[in-house]
Amino acid sequence: MIIQRKDIHCFVDMAAKLMRRTDVQPAYVLCVPRKKGMELILSSGEVHTHPAYVLSYTIADVQDTPVLCRLPWSLIKELGARKSGTVEISVKGTYNQLVWQDAGSAIPQTQRIETRKSADYLKDKLPTRPSKRISYPSTLLFDAMENALKCVLTDHHQRYPALQHICFRGTAILSSDGVQALIQEGFLDLSKRDTLCAPSKIFTSKELRALGSSVKVGVSAHHIYFEIGPARFWLRLGSGTYPSFERFSETTKAYSRLSLSKEDAEFVAEHLDKLPGKDKKDDPVSLELSQGEAPRIRGYDVFGTSDIIAATELRLVNSTFKGREPITAVVRRKHLKTALADFGIRRFEFAPDGVCLVIGEGASIRYIISTCHQPVCNTQARFAEDKVQVYTSATAE
Repeated sequence: MIIQRKDIHCFVDMAAKLMRRTDVQPAYVLCVPRKKGMELILSSGEVHTHPAYVLSYTIADVQDTPVLCRLPWSLIKELGARKSGTVEISVKGTYNQLVWQDAGSAIPQTQRIETRKSADYLKDKLPTRPSKRISYPSTLLFDAMENALKCVLTDHHQRYPALQHICFRGTAILSSDGVQALIQEGFLDLSKRDTLCAPSKIFTSKELRALGSSVKVGVSAHHIYFEIGPARFWLRLGSGTYPSFERFSETTKAYSRLSLSKEDAEFVAEHLDKLPGKDKKDDPVSLELSQGEAPRIRGYDVFGTSDIIAATELRLVNSTFKGREPITAVVRRKHLKTALADFGIRRFEFAPDGVCLVIGEGASIRYIISTCHQPVCNTQARFAEDKVQVYTSATAE
């Protein structure tokens, strides 16, 4: 049989992202003949062990009769490194022979892989496909999963195993690392209980997104299942109890609010990393808000033995703050930048209960940021006289 290398490249791109953030590397890829082409199957383990991930990709463009074989993952990666050309797989006695030619080389490459009995292959079955599957627009779901990856807990923390996953809860997709949390609404109810999905990088694959305009999602006893075009993959369900964010699900009138103009938001996102204090713990910046005054975002730098502080502040003259009391909220600048640049949030609310959580609201998402627990600087320190003020340009009415 002859397979296009561009199809192998697509499979390798998805597989490589699927395996990222996991220590489990497969040894082989199973090639199974189907009525309409050849199915490539990659799994982190035997099906009875409830593998961490399984990827299935059907290649329809196959010339001649498909061959049942088992190929090393390292060889598949090599063949998928290029998009141009073909790979011919044939049976030579007790071996499968692969022949391909790299670009710029006139010499064909050949490799032989010892075959196994068909009965051995049949042990590697796919996990169960859920009977109930919900269809989503692929762009909507994959964008939401890619956003969720920005907030999930990446450390393997034994006390908070649930936070190492993305949570499907009712009509929302949730992710949190304990310091920030993202709530994305507008999805169909996948299950009656929380469904914890591994934070796989496969959702960022451009090759996967190009396979279809809709994706089917379902839940089985041990896996969450995704199907788009000729690709299917299973991710093992996580365990643990996911935290509740109900108190932030609705706008409260008691909240103070900061509304940023589009111009100011873009200005802050561009210049946030240039404010002083970026090398400090948590990369803090301070939001200085008072009704009737232009909102300010400050960065601080401490120098000398007298704890004198040099501050640079951005004054947002096109934005407004409404609240009974002035507010100073110290947040991590990477979270503020994520809210502005990645999620397009323009309105922020400040909880009135003393916890001082910052809640950013977008079209269908709520992004919760906790403030830094320690002060940004010594409360006895003095401000330097050479404080720098940078104003955004006033928008002409």
